[in-house]
Amino acid sequence: VIPINRLTEVFRQAEDGAIIVDNANAINKGDCRMKTSDRFVFDHCNSEEDAFKKILDLYESEVREWGADNVAILCPLRRRGLVCVDNLNKEIQELINPVQTGEPIYRLAGKEFRLRDRVIMTKNTEFAPNGDIGILEEIRTEKDDDGASETIFHIAWDNGISHDYFKEEMENIDLAYAITIHKSQGS
Repeated sequence: VIPINRLTEVFRQAEDGAIIVDNANAINKGDCRMKTSDRFVFDHCNSEEDAFKKILDLYESEVREWGADNVAILCPLRRRGLVCVDNLNKEIQELINPVQTGEPIYRLAGKEFRLRDRVIMTKNTEFAPNGDIGILEEIRTEKDDDGASETIFHIAWDNGISHDYFKEEMENIDLAYAITIHKSQGS
């Protein structure tokens, strides 16, 4: 009664489109034998620990070749298992943006923020919608009207907007070296 159209062709994958589609269909059917090319690589790992180390090694290598702005890790899980966004972000932060003597570090609700960290907004706001990615450019302390110290975080978003955030607002900001597949759809 209602006309339908089925979208069966992928136009976004260039010459490797068939490989992406074939592999996605195979995975959906439970078949993990992947077709590969120089643009689509599948690495077999024997354990979560092996996979975790492999991801870190690949990320570091790709960042050296392409720069951090051109490399993304997408994970299905945020908190469960060893190979999840939260665990990868902590390790990658150490690899890519280690603590520098004399630079501020801010810890909040189990998260640690450093200058130059890649961050993601996790809630729609006036200056950055949910999924926007940016760089933490400054962490400074200022006195408020009552003379109390407050920490201010300056973030430059990829959308071209820069904005200062207070501690309470940082609860809506996470590290973004690795992000969930779901969050990447809004990025």
